[in-house]
Amino acid sequence: MKSKILVVLALLVFELHAQQPVDYADPFTGTNHMGHTYPGATVPFGMVQLSPDTDTVPYSTGKGYNKDVYAYCAGYQYNDSTICGFSHTHFSGTGHSDLGDFLLMPTTGKLKLNPGTSKNPDGGYRSRFSHERESASPGYYSVVLDDYGITAELTATERVGFHRYSYQQAGESNLILDMTAGIYNYPGKNIWQFIRVENDTLITGYRQTRGWARTRTIYFAMVFSKPLKSYGYGSDEEIIYRGFYRKFNEKENFPEMAGTDITAWFRFDMTENEQLKVKVALSSVSTNGALLNLKAEVPHFDFDKTRSAAEEAWNRELSRVQITASETVKKNFYTRLYHAFLSPTVYMDVNSNYRGIDQNIHKAKGFVNYTTFSLWDTYRALHPLFTILQQERTSHMISSMLAHRRQSVHGILPVWSHHANENWCMIGYHAVSVIADAYVKGIAGCDADEALAAVEASSTYALYDGIGDYMKYGYVPADLGSNSASKTLEYAYDDWCIMKMAEKAGNRGLAAVYARRAENYKNIYDIKSGFMRPRLSDGSWQKNFDPLKTEGQGFIEGNAWNYSLYVPHNPAQLIEWAGGKAAFTAHLDSLFNMTLDEHHIAESEDIDKRGIIGNYVHGNEPSHHVPYLYAYAASPWKTQQRVHQIMDELYAPGPGGLPGNDDCGQMSAWYIFSALGFYPVAPGNAEYVLGSPSVSEACINLENGKQFTIRASGLSKKNIYVKRMFLNGKPYNHLYIKHEDIMAGGELRFEMTDKPVKRSYLPENLPGQ
Repeated sequence: MKSKILVVLALLVFELHAQQPVDYADPFTGTNHMGHTYPGATVPFGMVQLSPDTDTVPYSTGKGYNKDVYAYCAGYQYNDSTICGFSHTHFSGTGHSDLGDFLLMPTTGKLKLNPGTSKNPDGGYRSRFSHERESASPGYYSVVLDDYGITAELTATERVGFHRYSYQQAGESNLILDMTAGIYNYPGKNIWQFIRVENDTLITGYRQTRGWARTRTIYFAMVFSKPLKSYGYGSDEEIIYRGFYRKFNEKENFPEMAGTDITAWFRFDMTENEQLKVKVALSSVSTNGALLNLKAEVPHFDFDKTRSAAEEAWNRELSRVQITASETVKKNFYTRLYHAFLSPTVYMDVNSNYRGIDQNIHKAKGFVNYTTFSLWDTYRALHPLFTILQQERTSHMISSMLAHRRQSVHGILPVWSHHANENWCMIGYHAVSVIADAYVKGIAGCDADEALAAVEASSTYALYDGIGDYMKYGYVPADLGSNSASKTLEYAYDDWCIMKMAEKAGNRGLAAVYARRAENYKNIYDIKSGFMRPRLSDGSWQKNFDPLKTEGQGFIEGNAWNYSLYVPHNPAQLIEWAGGKAAFTAHLDSLFNMTLDEHHIAESEDIDKRGIIGNYVHGNEPSHHVPYLYAYAASPWKTQQRVHQIMDELYAPGPGGLPGNDDCGQMSAWYIFSALGFYPVAPGNAEYVLGSPSVSEACINLENGKQFTIRASGLSKKNIYVKRMFLNGKPYNHLYIKHEDIMAGGELRFEMTDKPVKRSYLPENLPGQ
């Protein structure tokens, strides 16, 4: 009996100390150079992203684009040695930027109201720091500000950022609130700033900016754990008209602050080892909305309670997939899943009010409103991943897109939208792909007629990005617009998505129209060169064609070698043009084995050698499906070898562990799918092409209460090839798996071996049939 008790106790101790998925996720991964991720505190899909900003590099000083700003899309660079403060909004992994709202910085000593520079940190309020005294985990960040002897800790809820500052020494302290600080800043970006000191513990305010989001307004409510002693602000703004506010000394202890260049300060008397806690709630609606969010989500000052709740939220989300794998793969997998669950972000108050694209206040009825739709990136794998792991959120995201369309003066779905603004970034009308993919999988949760009207409107909006020319010529002419070949290819794929959606909805007429449009990629295929190629409005080919060059050749963030393989809805046509399966396989081999020199990518800031294998550019999205095209040519062992090469060589834990911008989770979603052993080459057809898993076992906990398990028997560093497969215990010969098979629950088992398994396949075994 005693031995049984000891065994039970031992098991309980093991369970208490067993590592959870949250323990493997590393927020620092991708914070160096190209990844553009941030290490700060947030919760899954949270509206607040509270994170350190390590420099103030501007987008421009008024003399054109400053290329150095590109490294600071997320505000943080791991190689920096100073911190300017902690702002409450950040993008994860983007290649352009905005946000960085309401930067707070605790200081001691002489009051300084400018951030200083990295070369002269003593000239401003920034502080030196060391990675040895810095840590981050999902929902939590901490760092010692060496110049001030202050330990800063951050955590968050969906709408509230929670700061805890611990002071080593007693004395007078200033909390800086820099209303002008921001990411991708430039002179004139801040249109207006306003602060009210409501009482000695409550501050409210807002700011309006004109950046990537052209008309953006964000409100805050800030509460201190102890009363402030005094306050004021500094400003370099030249004010011509002050009206009768000249009666007051507005710069000190005056409870209103307004202008375009405000840096406020709040002074406290701190005792040795005392803590100052600061809660900052955000709202797109009003300061009252921010206060409502604050009271609903953090009505207390228990920092550790909030931190624990954030960690629990992350553990719940990350536990949607439970894996058995090597330590490195676990760290990679859960870090990627962490980054995949950062965006899109909730964008409404706790009472469901939010600012719409029309700048009016709306109430989300029956859905949670989301923003940060980086659709050129995320339609490829992130949103398809959500159709498995986040079905309810997928439905809400689609409802948010349809609401965007109803509020838009253009009457179309979002292209790349954030914070109640369309920023028009990149190309395509890829909200169509997201909606169609969810619709054919039966989880869109929207009215079919409204959704069809929305996708048709987006695909026929002639004013936008060459769509009028595309409908006229059957391609986007290179002499009438930039990136014409890429647009033609992506529009054709989106049109195929509309066809698939119309077919499922029973609208044969609409399906026939878009079936014809989906063939438009053929209009830019040059049979002589064997590449997709930009074409002029007179039908001739653009001259001086270089299929390796990434700029000036009609392609965006890619070259003809990579983009010519972008017909995800009909790889069979690519195989036919190549001269058959063997020739197509050899062409893919050439892509991976040739050399792409620096000259050909020199003008593309989004393409870096660290994300390239041969001429295959994994560090940018247009090629993400390419390794899986081998399966269409009945060479699945080639896919198996390449996906493991990419996962092993281009992904790693740590600051430099991403091959390119994470792009709101797309780069991470590729890894997640590939580690599980399948990938959505053509979202919209409800099937996934099979590859080779890097996990020994994965259990996907589905929202319908079922589980789908993946097992890779005999997997090792050498055993990466698939010998045979079994679905629910029965031999499985297809090179794809259907979405419905996953959602039904069950088991997909791979038997692994160390040698390529070459066999013939029946046509029905190949994907895309």
